Amino acid sequence: MKVGDLVELSSYAKKLKRNASLVNKVGIVAEILNPSSIHEIFDIYWIGEELQPVFDRSELKHYRRKG
Repeated sequence: MKVGDLVELSSYAKKLKRNASLVNKVGIVAEILNPSSIHEIFDIYWIGEELQPVFDRSELKHYRRKG
């Protein structure tokens, strides 16, 4: 993933209680934290939400337009 990509929660992340308000939301990758590490961490700006939590790659997937 790169900065500017549209993302949504993965099925794994949708099961976590802390992400309940972000289910079916679209986000934009704002920053990649620790890019030289094996596990990159992403700062996401969620459209319509004020929260900007930090996510691991396993919690995100590229957004696919539906319908």
